Amino acid sequence: MKGVFLVLLGFFSLVFSGDVFSSEIMIRVEGGKAIIAPYCWKQGDEVRFEAPGGSFGIPLKDIKLIEERVIHSEHDNEYLKSKATKPIQGDVKGILQGALKDRKGIDIELCDKTSTEEKTKRAKGSVEIISPFTDLYDFFELPFKKSDGEVVLVVAFVNARGDMKERKCVVKLLDIDGNEVAKRDLSIQRFCLDPEQQRAHKISSFFYALYGYIPLDLSFVSYNVVCDIGKP
Repeated sequence: MKGVFLVLLGFFSLVFSGDVFSSEIMIRVEGGKAIIAPYCWKQGDEVRFEAPGGSFGIPLKDIKLIEERVIHSEHDNEYLKSKATKPIQGDVKGILQGALKDRKGIDIELCDKTSTEEKTKRAKGSVEIISPFTDLYDFFELPFKKSDGEVVLVVAFVNARGDMKERKCVVKLLDIDGNEVAKRDLSIQRFCLDPEQQRAHKISSFFYALYGYIPLDLSFVSYNVVCDIGKP
């Protein structure tokens, strides 16, 4: 396994934080348009959000879906394909553990325990705040060659406000106009750390990796990693 991590060291340097944006709410209205805000709130028969000039409302009947955008990356398939020069070895969960060890000096273990506090409490009253459920901790892309073509492994480590066992997260590939051209489901894996490491590295007890593969024969100019919040 040591050899695997040495091979991967060069790949992990591919992250460019200037090309990645995270932790936003996307309000999708009928017709496909998306409104992006740091948070929004449900009040009466509309969802409201803040923007330059004040706060604005959208009728609930016009909203198709509300999603959390965990990551937006400006890396396109041609750029990533140019970096996919080597094969990869080892299983993906070992790669995730090796990545945090190499990048952050953190030892993590797979964690399958459940919590009795996994549901997020909602405030009572007429106003319901809708804010990101996760906070991005680290992110990397690992392009590599396979026998049938190039792919990229996309990984986001996040601190969550509760259990993500029932959440659904996907990567959405976008064209130059921001339209979705394809999507792929992501796996969600919880990891556990001892309390001392949690405090030292500012990691939640609900610490997850969202990960999946994108075939680079698909044409896209950017992509979003999003998790469902649902229809208000």
